[in-house]
Amino acid sequence: PQVYNIATSYGGVPYSFTTGMTREMGTPAPVTAPTLGAYTSGGAVPTGSHTYKITFVYYNAEESNGSPASGVQTATAGVQTGPLTAIPIGGYGVTARNIYRDNNDGVYLLVGTIDNNTGTTFTDTLLIGSTPMPLPLFNFPPPTFSKIALWFDSIFIAPVGDTSGIVFSNTGEPDNFNPGNFITCQSDDVVTALYVYNGKLYVFGLHSFGSIEGTTPDTFYYRNINNLIGCVDNRSIQVRSIVSTPTLWWLSSKGFYYSNGYTVEYGSDYIQDLVNLNL
Repeated sequence: PQVYNIATSYGGVPYSFTTGMTREMGTPAPVTAPTLGAYTSGGAVPTGSHTYKITFVYYNAEESNGSPASGVQTATAGVQTGPLTAIPIGGYGVTARNIYRDNNDGVYLLVGTIDNNTGTTFTDTLLIGSTPMPLPLFNFPPPTFSKIALWFDSIFIAPVGDTSGIVFSNTGEPDNFNPGNFITCQSDDVVTALYVYNGKLYVFGLHSFGSIEGTTPDTFYYRNINNLIGCVDNRSIQVRSIVSTPTLWWLSSKGFYYSNGYTVEYGSDYIQDLVNLNL
């Protein structure tokens, strides 16, 4: 389980702050290989040597990486039916298992699905490429993290011990993290908070403030707004209206500041007699 503070929103509607929340994230892959018996008569599996891998499908939505490969068996003309046994059973959340086969070339393609988490056998009779869906390779669990936000159908997190950026989950798959999904932020600072305000994700450092720009994983980047003013505690972040305009406020090492998302202004003079924080 991961323990984290969460301040996030979906569709521009902010969720409330929650502290001490626990949740187990990730899509653990099978740790054991299926057993492939000798090919039997019939079927249409291409002649040649093959191995198989299994993936777990969680909640009919998110798929794990593959299991270890089965042993090698060879299909010959007329003997092209592959019997699989000892197919691993998943843990909590697994609703199906996918079966992948290669042509002794390391490229695994989907050949079938077991639509439950109980069956342990499968019979492969298909031609290669009949369902050419490649085996997932980068559906890893998140690293240990301290801050989290939901934005653009992905989970953005600040890894513990990382001082240069944040990572994000695959689009629509909040439990799967590709190691390449990394955004470099203020290189000389430590991320202290992530917050969604006016539909945009903002990244606070101890001494910096910026936003994530772009709309897709290949266009995301960090935009610096201020490299002198940061946030000392994510629990101080809140949205308050100034002249009917929702404005982002937070506590920095130099007092309270506020922003409209583009500029940063000093705000302690206006509110010092009105606040009472116990952080």
